[in-house]
Amino acid sequence: VVVLPGSGVIGVTDAAKVAPLFCATAGDIACEVAWCGYGIVNASKGWNDFPERIDGKVALLVRGTPPDAIGTQPETAPDASGAVHASAGWGNSGSLVLKVMTAKRQGAVAVLVAPHPSQKAEPLPGFDFGRAAQSVLPALYVSHELAAALVPGYDAASSALDAGAPLTQAPRPAASARVVANVVRERGPATNVLGLLRGADSSRCIVIGAHYDHLGHGGEGSLDPQGGAQIHNGADDNASGTAVVREVARALAAGPKPGCDVLFALWSGE
Repeated sequence: VVVLPGSGVIGVTDAAKVAPLFCATAGDIACEVAWCGYGIVNASKGWNDFPERIDGKVALLVRGTPPDAIGTQPETAPDASGAVHASAGWGNSGSLVLKVMTAKRQGAVAVLVAPHPSQKAEPLPGFDFGRAAQSVLPALYVSHELAAALVPGYDAASSALDAGAPLTQAPRPAASARVVANVVRERGPATNVLGLLRGADSSRCIVIGAHYDHLGHGGEGSLDPQGGAQIHNGADDNASGTAVVREVARALAAGPKPGCDVLFALWSGE
């Protein structure tokens, strides 16, 4: 990221100040930066950080969501079992992928995500190799220091949002920036296990599947981020999905012929 506030130029290559998001795509963009608050559009909370489009701009967003008490509190139907609890209503609004894709739909050509001022001392997250989502635009984490250089008054603007003042006019231009994401995604072979049970009508087919492994020996994105020699069978560590698929296959194969073909699929990879 090369920040160009006014006539100054700040070159940033320090990993402590900028890092690619897991959904980033390689690119090199130079344009104006738009301050877009939390980058959230949530109708149930009456919140919209994109009152107008930001075509051709870089969106700068605060990571996370506003305080739970902010915005309209959605009603939750009573549940005698106690299994349903009142929700703050933000749902998955804090999802980084959703934030990036929302900004993209509003015309952003790149996205920068900065920490909330209350978390400015925390290190930037590392690149998550275990996630497959792709935004098809440059998307980066940036430090609090860099966000403040891009948006003068960044802390005050974030505090205003937390006090319940969503953006009600077009996001104001901040500095200009050149955003460069060097992300290389490589393809490789994966081995899947398939078993077909013929049914009475082979013109139709139901697929029942699960991961037999998608994290290898753990590492980034797993329940064992340090990794090791233990293979992570199943979605993460217990082969529950493949056990269910095998049991369904056993039961169907032992019973009367199903109404259509059934394909049992055990996948490697997300």
